[in-house]
Amino acid sequence: MNTSEIIILILLIGYPILIFIGKQWLSSKISNSIKHYYDKLTVDYKSDLLIKQKSELIGELLAEWVSQPENQKKLNQLTFEAFLWLPKNIANDLSNTLSHKKNSKNIREIISAVRTHLLGEHNSIENSQVIVFTQESRKKQLEKISNLNSEVKK
Repeated sequence: MNTSEIIILILLIGYPILIFIGKQWLSSKISNSIKHYYDKLTVDYKSDLLIKQKSELIGELLAEWVSQPENQKKLNQLTFEAFLWLPKNIANDLSNTLSHKKNSKNIREIISAVRTHLLGEHNSIENSQVIVFTQESRKKQLEKISNLNSEVKK
């Protein structure tokens, strides 16, 4: 057997092996690429779900607070839950607002800050874009004042 025959024999034996290895590599590459894509979708979905849950908690907390409920168990629960995950600066602002401290931020500013925290600076909105309906809470305040006045007159 001369050298050219040996080279041809090696190529004939090696060619199917190279094709097999190439197919395996390509299949693995495609499979890993697809897995990575779906893993990223799953992570993004879980992140979006967590943001939605945190947003709902803040929304429910502020709506409950504005409504001035007689029973404050739910209000306390929502407040405690919010303070467990909010960053320090927003938690401080929220605490000042809920306790009616002088020069505290209003609800619109709190919502805007939480939105920016959860969604990033590129999704921030102006405070004036947040709509807050307060007629019901004002009505409750007037009723309380009216009831107090009635009791004082008695």
